[in-house]
Amino acid sequence: MKTKITVGRSSDNDIVVSSEYETVSGHHATISLTDTGYRFEDHSTNGSYINSQRVHNTAVIIRHGDSILLSRAYSLSWRQIDALLATDRATQLRDNRATQLKPQSVESVDDENADNYEEEDYSNSSIDIDNSYNEPKPQKRYRPDCLREFNWGAFMLTGLWGLFNHHWWLFLVMGVLDSIDTIFFSDAQWATILSLVLELLVGLVVGHIGNEWAWKEERITSSQEEADQFDQKQKRWNIAGIIVAIPVGIILFMLIFD
Repeated sequence: MKTKITVGRSSDNDIVVSSEYETVSGHHATISLTDTGYRFEDHSTNGSYINSQRVHNTAVIIRHGDSILLSRAYSLSWRQIDALLATDRATQLRDNRATQLKPQSVESVDDENADNYEEEDYSNSSIDIDNSYNEPKPQKRYRPDCLREFNWGAFMLTGLWGLFNHHWWLFLVMGVLDSIDTIFFSDAQWATILSLVLELLVGLVVGHIGNEWAWKEERITSSQEEADQFDQKQKRWNIAGIIVAIPVGIILFMLIFD
């Protein structure tokens, strides 16, 4: 049996978490068996929770039966851990933990205190391991309404939209395309047309899928409020793009039919 196991969504982990738990990292944590107990080390983006206490990019000592929650989404079962760390040392630690939690028997209570003794109910103790473990349901996800909509702001103001939506490289791309005729072809007319066509194509692509790009980049998926905020943000960009598109369309119309 192993003395150290890994947990995460990547397939090379000892305990592989389903990909539907998006907030759990690929290599989220490691659990080691030491001379003093179990050592839990978090390596994740969103952290872990041991008995409701947050652990993030650090190591802590845990005891058998402690509650382990990965990124507030996936509840790690001790049944899963025991299946991989079931060494003699692990068995001893588990037995010691169970002994510490057992109530004192009535027979061992002094006679003078017997009348005041009440046996505690340990039926809900964390050491009780449910062999009928069921994998927890994934945390509910919220998606903005605008993800499948065309974004006029991303189309008409592609470079600026990229700067304010975590895709700054779009600003550089549009700058290069806008200058392609003067940089490479000395103001050749066909180069100017090529530059405009390329800018149009990039703008159309970003206009269609830009909202999806920005949403994945912002990594906000667990709150309806955050989804609504994203919708409002892209709605403002959409309005700005339409405002710019109207005079541009009028100018092009006049140039074509003048």
